[in-house]
Amino acid sequence: MLKIILLSIFTIMGFSKTHAQESLPDVIVKRLQISDPDISKKQSFYYNRKEEFHQVLVRDLGERTAKKAPASFYVDFLAEKEKVKGNYIVEIRWVNLVFHDMRSRVITKPTGTVRELRTTDGVMRTIESRDEYRYFYPVSGTLEILIYKNENDTLKLKYELSEPLEYDYDVTRVMPSPDKPLIFKELNLTYYNLIRQTILNYFNGKE
Repeated sequence: MLKIILLSIFTIMGFSKTHAQESLPDVIVKRLQISDPDISKKQSFYYNRKEEFHQVLVRDLGERTAKKAPASFYVDFLAEKEKVKGNYIVEIRWVNLVFHDMRSRVITKPTGTVRELRTTDGVMRTIESRDEYRYFYPVSGTLEILIYKNENDTLKLKYELSEPLEYDYDVTRVMPSPDKPLIFKELNLTYYNLIRQTILNYFNGKE
């Protein structure tokens, strides 16, 4: 009798878990949109692994298998292949991108060498430092994150982030013609957690 009761409980728990997973909304994350044609053509906006940005993002959001994922996240082309219509559509855009001319500045860096100075009060220890020239290429742009809900085959905007951001690509030597996709990659990595957390916050009800 006890075995039958326990079996019934586990069956109900398993059904509830499966039902909860099935009831998660389907969210399609579209490919990153970039206003600069030099970058958009090359599609050189990879994350720190050799996969495209949105594939890694969807995986880090939880995809469809993560236990704590607030939704079932799909890469756009896989959703199309699997005929998933999507309850929500997420678009991520970099607009008004401007790659500014190189600038330079002097920064002071400690050398690690300790110097002792004898004073009337005793010995004063200081760490020596040196000036170093740094070169940087400023980038400005606006990050947009748009979340649409599919209501009766009509997409309705439910959330919008539009935030102007600035980034300095910092190098130790002058680069006569820096690679824009490379600079953009670093820009994208800098704000990756912001993008990921913004999407998760919305579907966790924190936005």
